[in-house]
Amino acid sequence: MAKNLVELQSQMQSDILKRESGVLKRFSVPKHTTAEKRFAVYQDAYQIRLVEVLSEDYEVTWKYLGDEQFYQLAVEYIKTHPSDQTNMRWFGRHFPEFLTQSPLSSDHPVLTEIASIEKALDDAFDAADGDTATMEDLAAIPPEVISDLTFKLHPTCRLLRQKTNALDIYMALVNEQTPDPLESFDETKYTLVWRSDMMCQYRALDAEEGMLVDLMLEGKDFALMCEMAATMQDADSAASRVAGHITNWLQSQMISQLIFAK
Repeated sequence: MAKNLVELQSQMQSDILKRESGVLKRFSVPKHTTAEKRFAVYQDAYQIRLVEVLSEDYEVTWKYLGDEQFYQLAVEYIKTHPSDQTNMRWFGRHFPEFLTQSPLSSDHPVLTEIASIEKALDDAFDAADGDTATMEDLAAIPPEVISDLTFKLHPTCRLLRQKTNALDIYMALVNEQTPDPLESFDETKYTLVWRSDMMCQYRALDAEEGMLVDLMLEGKDFALMCEMAATMQDADSAASRVAGHITNWLQSQMISQLIFAK
C-alpha cells in the first residue's frame, strides 16, 4: 500500500509539473465533475505560481508589457523551460534569452534588454563575495610595473552591451514614470551592474569607459588601455583619463585584484 501511494504521489507530481494526464485513470471522481477538471485545479495553481515567480523576478518587464502580454509570454516560457531546480530563484534564469526568440521581440526589441538588466541585478545580488582592491593597494605598486598592471573585476560585476535605450526605460518604470519612446542605436550602449556594501548598483558607461571595462575583462594591461583610450578622445590626456576611471572603479568596489609581474 505504501509503495503504491509513493508511486501515485510521484506520478501525480510529475503530471502536475509537466501538465500531463497519465495519473487521471487512477482518479475516483463524483458524478458532477471529471478527473480532468479536478486535476486541472492543481496544474493551474502550479502554473499560476510559476507566473508569479517570473513577475517578481522581471517586474519591470511585466510593467512594460502589461498583464496580458506578460502572462502569455510567461506561459510559453513555462512550456519551453519547465522548472528544473528545487530553488525557485533559478526558474527565470533563461527568460532574457527566451525573449530573443519570441515573436513579441520583433515589436518590442527592448524586451530582452530590460529583462537582462533585471537578471543582472539579481545575479549581482546573489554572486559570491570576493576581495576588494583599494587605493592603498594601487599606491603600493612600484611605478616601473604600472604599464603591465591588469585588473580583475569583482565577481558581482556584470557588463551589459545593449543597442536600445533600455536603461532609460527601465529607470523610468522603476520610478513610476512614463518612459520615453524606444530608441535603437548603431553603437553599443554599456550598462555596468555590481554589488557594493550589500547593495546592487548600476550605471551607464560612456563609450570609452565601456571599452576599457571590456579590455579589463579580456585581461589587457594598463598600457594597452591607455593606447586604446588615445584613439577615443584626446591622446595627450589618455593616461590620466584611464587613471581616473581606475580610481573610480576602486572607490566603487568594482575591482577585486590588481595583478602585475613581480
